[in-house]
Amino acid sequence: MMIEPSSSALPRSRDNGWVDLGLLKKQLAKRLTNLFLQQILQQFNEGLIDSTDASFQLQIGHTQLYRLRTRFLSERSHFAAKLSGGDHWPDWPPEAMVFLKEFLPLQKPPNFQLVADELETRFGFKRHRESVAAFARAHFPDFICQPEPRPKARRRWERSRIDELWQHDSSIHQWWPAAAKQTLLLTVDDHSRKLLCGVFVPTDTTWNHFAHFRRHFERDAFAVHDA
Repeated sequence: MMIEPSSSALPRSRDNGWVDLGLLKKQLAKRLTNLFLQQILQQFNEGLIDSTDASFQLQIGHTQLYRLRTRFLSERSHFAAKLSGGDHWPDWPPEAMVFLKEFLPLQKPPNFQLVADELETRFGFKRHRESVAAFARAHFPDFICQPEPRPKARRRWERSRIDELWQHDSSIHQWWPAAAKQTLLLTVDDHSRKLLCGVFVPTDTTWNHFAHFRRHFERDAFAVHDA
């Protein structure tokens, strides 16, 4: 399933949860290609996606969605959005392309909304951030800083036998009604996940942790060793 527009670009709602048709006309022309529009309408017409999903992907209201589908079914061979009076967006000016080459390498990671804002402020050149991102990735991929590779998190497997490893932690929670939360100290066996011991203490201090663990260690650790 294709999703071209970003959810962050969703228009602000009015009384019925969607914006007026005039704003939608402008945004459709900026956000959607005719091919993408036809694919979504085709999937909606075939029942592959419902009206809510289709409306969200096109970012239009349900009424407008059904109007578009009606036109799509009657004008399949020459269907186009025709919501903005045609494609009147100018080509990228040379100064804007030079700016992309200089500005993109400064961002880690790239912020295409900022790029779009700077293009409009500096050159009066308006483009939606998704259009800016698509243009930059298509024409200047080497100028886009990629995030540095991070080492993959290694999964820690549980121990193979009981008593190889004990896990100890505190849980500060409102265990019963009181003026302050209570502190519970717990010790769990890593392999069996069995609760070995637990105690409520007045405060979460290192001394209370040591005292709690010592009682359990003297009671159970030596018994395991002797066995």
